[in-house]
Amino acid sequence: ARVAAGESLAIFPEGTFKRPPGLLRFNSGAFMIATRSGVPVVPAVIRGTRTLWPEGARWPRHSAVEIEFFAPLMPAGTDKAAERTLAEATRAVMLAHCGEPDAAPPHEETP
Repeated sequence: ARVAAGESLAIFPEGTFKRPPGLLRFNSGAFMIATRSGVPVVPAVIRGTRTLWPEGARWPRHSAVEIEFFAPLMPAGTDKAAERTLAEATRAVMLAHCGEPDAAPPHEETP
C-alpha cells in the first residue's frame, strides 16, 4: 500500500552476496510488489563492492563504488506472467551493465 501511495522502496533481488562474481537468481518479491501496485521497477547496478569489502575481510578497503540507474520498467499486468516478464527485463538490463556473468542456475525460471 505504501509503494502504491508513492513511497520508494529499494530491494536487492538476489537477496544475498556470494564470493564468486556473477548475478545470482532473483527472488520474486520486488516484482510481485511492482506488478500488484502498478509501479515501475528502476533497475540499478552497483559496481566496486567486491573490492571495497571482499568476503572474509574484517574492514572495508579504499575503493571506488559506482551506482548506475536505468530507465524505469513498467509491469505489463498484475499476474504471475507479468511478474516474470518484469523480472526478466530487469535482469537483462542489469546483466548488460553489471560487468559480471550470469550466475543463475541453468534452466531455472526467474520468478
